[in-house]
Amino acid sequence: MRAEESNRGISTRARLGMRVAALFVCTVGCSKTSPGDPSDLSDPSAFCDAYLKAELNHQVVCSGGSSAAVTTAITAQSCGSVESEVSSGSVSYDPVAASACLDELPVLPCWQSDAADYSKVFTGTIPEGGTCFPAILGLEECVPETRCVTNVQCPGVCTGYAQLGEACSMDDTSSTFCANGLTCAPGSEPECVAAAVAAAVPTPALGTPCSWYFECQGLDVQLTCEGPNGPIYDPSSGTAAGTCQPPRDDGPCLDPADCRSGLCVGGNEATAMAGVCMPPKVAGDACTPGLQGCGPGTYCGSASVCVVVPSVGQSCAVSAGTEQQCLDGVCDPVSLTCVPFGKLGDRCQVSTCSFELVCDYTRMICVPGCFRGSACGASGQACCNGLQIKAPGPGGLCNSGLACVNAICAT
Repeated sequence: MRAEESNRGISTRARLGMRVAALFVCTVGCSKTSPGDPSDLSDPSAFCDAYLKAELNHQVVCSGGSSAAVTTAITAQSCGSVESEVSSGSVSYDPVAASACLDELPVLPCWQSDAADYSKVFTGTIPEGGTCFPAILGLEECVPETRCVTNVQCPGVCTGYAQLGEACSMDDTSSTFCANGLTCAPGSEPECVAAAVAAAVPTPALGTPCSWYFECQGLDVQLTCEGPNGPIYDPSSGTAAGTCQPPRDDGPCLDPADCRSGLCVGGNEATAMAGVCMPPKVAGDACTPGLQGCGPGTYCGSASVCVVVPSVGQSCAVSAGTEQQCLDGVCDPVSLTCVPFGKLGDRCQVSTCSFELVCDYTRMICVPGCFRGSACGASGQACCNGLQIKAPGPGGLCNSGLACVNAICAT
């Protein structure tokens, strides 16, 4: 999905699974609590665990990869933060909707990234103007049609979206980001205008007429624009109009998003050079080193076979052309060995800290992030910048009444 080109970005469901997907983990099956009995899902962390397992199973079905039972990244720590959001009262939880969501996940088509019932599972309760934190798993604490803006201080403020004709910013962390269906028109005085493409519609349907790919990309749906001669990427190319169709299993492609496997060999959207969609590959399948053709949780090994990504303690000095990845940790750039994510106070390299921590770029150590229950932004702590840490100087985010002095919050 070309999420960066969508006005509202990735879905909540995608954000919930973002860290796990980034680790390229996958799991055998959906060993979830029975969706037929909502009482089994009274604990929101139990739903979180079942949900991540179901999503990762769906990812393997759609994109290939490893079928090994890799559940290391689905930790009580990460799902425990869902529990803390609900127990704080900032997010409500509906176990009936949770049950329906888990029923729906296994039968979702690969081009649909959100179960219809997921949006009903968690609902923010903090009204506009209220104090809020960006939730660690992307659960919005603010009431619908608002979101937590933390570009001024941490904690942030529940803020509504800019409406038609209002001043706006292209930065989705800004307090003047446009509402869904609108886009920020550039100029000396940018303002929200009606989006000119169908991507403003949250759910483009199969068969919807299109003249380029963007008209088939919604918040929860990632279809491709198929014309008589294959995918249509450039609306100014003069290509005949097409319709929104599922990504291909094989055949011509211009972009990885045109393929169910996410692998378009030889495609170049900039030059309209058509490539070929490759089928999803699982562990043990033959592969070509450097093409990154293996599915999630695997990479093309030295024997030209898809193998499982290494885990903590194993070497991550993989074949040329393949990103150095680890299943349950990070690749140490010196030893080229997978090591655990950094704990509080550990040395870090930008994105190597544990789930609830961020890397302080000034001291290069793991510090608390700007999350509910975290000390980030408090006196003596590093100044937050959303979910990251700012470089030395003014403008960092501190709790009310504090200022960012030499990258540390102080009175």
